[in-house]
Amino acid sequence: MPLSRLHSHIWSRSKWIFTPFALLFIGYIVWLSRFEIDRLWNASDGISLLIACLLLGTAHFFSPLASRKILQTLGVKVDYRVLLRTHLCRLPARYLPGGVWHTVGRAADLHDHGVPSAVIAWMVALENVLAIGVAFLLGGALLLFSNTQAMSYGWMVALTTASSLAGLVVLPLFVRRLWPDDARNMNIARWTACCVWFAVIWAFHAAAFVAYTIALVGGNTVAHAMYTGGVYLFSWAIGLVAFFAPQGIGVFEVTTVAFSGQSILPANIAMVAGFRLCMLVVDLFLGVGGRLQR
Repeated sequence: MPLSRLHSHIWSRSKWIFTPFALLFIGYIVWLSRFEIDRLWNASDGISLLIACLLLGTAHFFSPLASRKILQTLGVKVDYRVLLRTHLCRLPARYLPGGVWHTVGRAADLHDHGVPSAVIAWMVALENVLAIGVAFLLGGALLLFSNTQAMSYGWMVALTTASSLAGLVVLPLFVRRLWPDDARNMNIARWTACCVWFAVIWAFHAAAFVAYTIALVGGNTVAHAMYTGGVYLFSWAIGLVAFFAPQGIGVFEVTTVAFSGQSILPANIAMVAGFRLCMLVVDLFLGVGGRLQR
């Protein structure tokens, strides 16, 4: 087997193997911490939990706007309603083993609407780059300006934030130089708009995580909100970079607890993992709603 195919085979298998093991691990620590979780949920603020779910749901209606802007940058126009429908209908596929089926489903739907395969491939690549780059940039900025215990990781946060900013600035120039035909419509204004849309999406996600933590453990200062939002974005970006962990399952939870300055105990990991439950409920609700509207 050629080396490139071997690497691809190992990468694909690792994602399929890691997902069930990560879910089993999270399920196990939730079971170990069930009494602590029950205490937290009984004492939680229902209004803040509802706000967290509403913010997560709202973010989904901005995701197609980011995709539409990327497609415009690639010279293709697709109606927002088409992008929204395929985004919502494919949400439940996120939770299939492998973690790629939401993207695969969207790609198939766009192809059925006449979008060329090459454009879809570029869109998926740019979505992933922007998601990671903007999350690191926005999360790092929040951590650095929150003036809290983030400084124990300050050098890493500062370096990653600066690298993300440099990468987002240089990438369109690099792409236009190497692939001038594919990127002929990529200019500074359109690329900046793509970054802004992803920043808006991540802002909703970060705000949802802040509301979730307020619901469970309290804390409502501006510094706390900035730090908590920064921890969420930075940890989620690290999870996205961990290719072996679809949607950062397991990686996000442990990283968030570590950045929060807490001991990596089952109860703490389980509390963070509970945010995924909120995401699951929202995704399934919108996914079923999207299917009913088709």
